[in-house]
Amino acid sequence: MELDRRHGRSLFPGSVFEALANTTGINEGALILTWAVVFFGGLIVLRRWGRGQVKTRADFDSVISFRKTDAGLRFATREVEYLLKWQGIAQILQEPDGVVISHGSLFFLVPDSAFQNVGERNELVRDIYSRLEPEAKARSVDAVKRMTGDQGIEG
Repeated sequence: MELDRRHGRSLFPGSVFEALANTTGINEGALILTWAVVFFGGLIVLRRWGRGQVKTRADFDSVISFRKTDAGLRFATREVEYLLKWQGIAQILQEPDGVVISHGSLFFLVPDSAFQNVGERNELVRDIYSRLEPEAKARSVDAVKRMTGDQGIEG
C-alpha cells in the first residue's frame, strides 16, 4: 500500500504519524506535538498520583516508640507494632544519623536523637550485640566497633 505524500517530506517515514497525517489531513508535526504533550502530561499526572498515594499510606511524622524487652526490640505506633526477636536480628549497622537494626528484609533506624547521649546509644548497641546469634555477630562486629570505639569486641 502506497502512502499519500501530500504533506511533503515525512519526519518519520513509514511511521504511525505519517499514516495518521495522510488519513486525517492533520500536519504530521502537529500530531507529534500532540502526542508529546499527552505523553508528558500523563507522566506528570502519574507522578502526582503516586506521591499522593505515598502520603496517604505512610505517615512519616508519626511518633514511634522503641523499647528493649526480654523477648527482643519493640517498635510501635498507634496502628502497628513490631517485635524483633533477638534470634531474628541479622545485623547491626551504623548510619550517620543513627543505628540500623536488620531483621530479615526489614531495616529499623533508631536515630541518635532517640538517645540522651552517645553513651546511652553505645550501651544499647553493646546489649543488642551481646544477644546476637554468632552469624549476626560476625556481620555486625565492624560496625559495633566503629560505633562504640570498643576494640575488645569479638565477632
